[in-house]
Amino acid sequence: MDTERGERFTVEVRPISESSCWCWEIWDTVRGEVVEGCWTGDWTAYDSREAALRAGQLRLTLKYPPLPARSIPHAPGTG
Repeated sequence: MDTERGERFTVEVRPISESSCWCWEIWDTVRGEVVEGCWTGDWTAYDSREAALRAGQLRLTLKYPPLPARSIPHAPGTG
């Protein structure tokens, strides 16, 4: 697994199981969840880790603004 850290969003690259291909996922670092992925979204895979990382970084740059990571406050009475 390879990770490129951004501010609010992160690109993570990982191998696809039972394959020699790689995929990327964009993680929301505040919510701790995947917001987009090439394999789950449109079944795109890459021949190398580097190619997947470049594609994920491009998608991150084009679609997700460079916002600083911050905590989301809890609603009153929820913790």
